[in-house]
Amino acid sequence: MPEDVAIVGAGDIAHGDLLRVPLTTVSWSREDLGRRAAELIMDRLGPEPVETERRVVIPPRLVVRRSSGGA
Repeated sequence: MPEDVAIVGAGDIAHGDLLRVPLTTVSWSREDLGRRAAELIMDRLGPEPVETERRVVIPPRLVVRRSSGGA
């Protein structure tokens, strides 16, 4: 690997860069995710609760490592 197959994970596991073949991953800011989740919860619990469904997009980031032929 990666001569035969490329592997990409999601979530950027804590030790993905320490594996025998470091794992390429799609990651997102846990800080942004937590902040946005807290905002949505506060909106639902506020004095004028928001009941509408909303779509939230947290921009992803590709962390290229050797499992996909990268660094």
